[in-house]
Amino acid sequence: MSTNHNRIKVADLEVNQPDKILTTNSNGELDFTDIKNIKAESYNGLDYTLEGKALDARQGKALKDSLDNLNSNLNEKENTSNKVQDIEINKNSSTAFPSIKSIYDWSKGLFKTWILSIENFSSTAYTLNAENINKRTVFSSSSPVTITIPNDSVISLPIGTKKEFTQKGTGLVTINGTGISFITNIPLTISNGETRILTKTGANEWLIDGFLVNTNRRSFNINFAWHGTYGPSSGVYTPDREAANLNSPVMSVNNSSQGFAVPFRCKLKAAVHAGNALGSSDLTLYVLKKSVQSGQTTIAATKPIIGTYAAGKSFPFIYDVDIDKSIVWETADYVSFGFLNPTTSTGVWRTPSLSLYFEEEF
Repeated sequence: MSTNHNRIKVADLEVNQPDKILTTNSNGELDFTDIKNIKAESYNGLDYTLEGKALDARQGKALKDSLDNLNSNLNEKENTSNKVQDIEINKNSSTAFPSIKSIYDWSKGLFKTWILSIENFSSTAYTLNAENINKRTVFSSSSPVTITIPNDSVISLPIGTKKEFTQKGTGLVTINGTGISFITNIPLTISNGETRILTKTGANEWLIDGFLVNTNRRSFNINFAWHGTYGPSSGVYTPDREAANLNSPVMSVNNSSQGFAVPFRCKLKAAVHAGNALGSSDLTLYVLKKSVQSGQTTIAATKPIIGTYAAGKSFPFIYDVDIDKSIVWETADYVSFGFLNPTTSTGVWRTPSLSLYFEEEF
């Protein structure tokens, strides 16, 4: 080979050997080298930004596969068959996609759960159902309103269900429900301006709390005291005075005592009574709830019984636990009392006295 490095002769480029390539050596001189001894530079062309770097076939194939997969995913996501309208049901999908409308509807529905819906109600009978839970019902009636909470055999509402009631009318709202256990230390009635919040805490079990406008209950006493003897009767009647002798009270079939009008809605809470039971028959004392002030009144077994006087006994009685405290006197009702003598024998009650204590019912 010529040592003149400034010129390359044709003879220098000719060699009669296969698989040779012309390269420069460390001195810059041209040499023929076996192709198999040539070492290619190893690098990943996908990571380079320099000019002159090329991809080999392997790297090009990797690039093509990546582009194919990307196009496949894009085509799949753009397929309308993967478009869904219910985001909540499909929230775990990695391929489904929503429309703008479904996003709007879902967002609006979620926002509504943060705002308490108001239901205005002007009638007098309200039944809780699946459509009106988790909202506040506002009553406006001036008449009494009844709220019915159904038990689980009628409608099985989930535990944790909440319901709010507010009365802005003047009618008294009463909460009840057959087979329902109400857990509360406040009244099951709602007056004007009051609210009750119901939460289902178990099977047929509801917790009730709320806000009371006035928790100071008014009260009053009615006292009866006189001298005389009550004679026998075959039923329950109110006492009256015998026309011939106004100082001798008797049991009269044809007459009854005047009732005492209650000043506000109330319940009987306590009673103190005393007297002498004479004769051979026991006497049972009843407190009468009357809708009229006068007139004969026969008392049914559901009336409040507050004691029994055994025949032949003479001692005072003080009763509280025996009183039927479930009965409510409304402002249009009257209070009186009567006695039950089961026979027409000689049972009498002499020198009786009676004190009744009533407390306001909201």
